[in-house]
Amino acid sequence: MLTRLRLAAWKSFANAELRLGRRNALFGGCGAGKSNLLDALRVLSGIGHELSIDEILNGRLGALPRLGDSDPYEMRSWEGIRGGSRLVARMASRAPTTSASAVELQVGLGILGKARAARRKPAHEPPSENEGAAYRIVFHPEHEAVLGESLLFEGKEVFDSAPIANDPESPFFEVRYFPGTKGGRPHLKFEKSRPVLSQLARHPECSSRHRAVLRDVLASLSRVRVFDAPESGPGPRRLSGSGGRATGDPGRDLASSVASLLSKPKAGDFRGFVAKALRGQSLVLTNTMGELKVALQDDTQSGGAFEASVLAKGALRFLAVAAAIFQAGPADLLAIDDIESDLPPSLARRLVELLHVTSEAGTQVLFTTRVPIALAWLAEEDYKTTWLVKREEGGGSTVTSLDTDPGFAALVARQPIGGLFADGWLEGAL
Repeated sequence: MLTRLRLAAWKSFANAELRLGRRNALFGGCGAGKSNLLDALRVLSGIGHELSIDEILNGRLGALPRLGDSDPYEMRSWEGIRGGSRLVARMASRAPTTSASAVELQVGLGILGKARAARRKPAHEPPSENEGAAYRIVFHPEHEAVLGESLLFEGKEVFDSAPIANDPESPFFEVRYFPGTKGGRPHLKFEKSRPVLSQLARHPECSSRHRAVLRDVLASLSRVRVFDAPESGPGPRRLSGSGGRATGDPGRDLASSVASLLSKPKAGDFRGFVAKALRGQSLVLTNTMGELKVALQDDTQSGGAFEASVLAKGALRFLAVAAAIFQAGPADLLAIDDIESDLPPSLARRLVELLHVTSEAGTQVLFTTRVPIALAWLAEEDYKTTWLVKREEGGGSTVTSLDTDPGFAALVARQPIGGLFADGWLEGAL
């Protein structure tokens, strides 16, 4: 579970920090910067997949290794961050808080590893910083090089590049390693083109305890899934966010995802959810000229099923998002961009309710929305992890928690939260 996310000079954010819970929501208009926050999550996921800075920002062809037999996602390739390294570098150079066009990401991670599972807190109570890891990375997006990196675990240093004066012209990057034993703290040298986090896990001087910690951190980051809203075409641009699984052909890749899900114990729950939400339409898979595709069967009428090629855009997106949510593992963070995109309010609300149930089962969730009505579906305890994202006059983005005003809950009790946003009053107040 991610407990904290801090950004410096990342795209439209000069500085931003979010304290995350089990359920999280970002609200803002078009171009406010919501997707830029999700791009930061994808960078962290790429670090977890042990990619280089170049691969994270610009993409990688070829399959990524699976996390294990329990991982439901097959990463066919890695799709780079929107705009790639050039756009990230250009936007970083405009940030007033950065030098040398560097980007900084910090993340707090909750209790890690099976050995600490017994100490896991209830779903509504996130772990503290001392019950997990705090990871920080600074990198130059244009040069695709690491400039600073550190990791703390349970409040103790594992490695840190400060205060070493690394040579910017050198292809190598040094960090101080804290082995946890008496004696010196060796300076270890690594490739500058990729994060130390994954390289140290394979270094011969890394202790077995720290190697387990590093692998836990990498696994947790790699299981961050970002589900993008479609830019064009009939379906979502990525089914898992961290894999780049395209859906240019209606239903083909969605069908492989659904087929995998239907072979698992959650198959009945998934079918029942779709039938209830789509009111009498059953989910089926068809085989057309050797290709598996998703289709919907109307239970009230006789006749064949309607394949993906003739289904409405909203129906395809609903099925794809629902499948992604049902596939999410208990240690994942699942982020859905523009959850209401192409959907009627009734189906968008079904997805928000499904995310709530999923979070109670142990999966951390986050969604973004542009419409105020979606915020009316939140519970009062969700306000502290719901943020307004907006662009300021200078062009930068800011993020503000809804519970910044201590009287916010009482105000919403008198007037629905969606109405406050629709009137523009709440955005101005925050």
